[in-house]
Amino acid sequence: AKPKKVAVLNATASRIFQSYIAEVDDSNSMIDFGDSKIFFSGMLSGQRCMDKFSQLRLIEQIKSS
Repeated sequence: AKPKKVAVLNATASRIFQSYIAEVDDSNSMIDFGDSKIFFSGMLSGQRCMDKFSQLRLIEQIKSS
């Protein structure tokens, strides 16, 4: 599979994924792997989810890239 966009929608999973990539730090919410882009985020729903406006910002960021 060669996805164009990947969203990691869990804070713990995002930190684990970022720990394997040297050029990514906690301030980056997206990395570019040439043909693929990876977006990092917290959970979208549930008890400790992100607020509605942060969800909308993430959706717009994914759409615009």
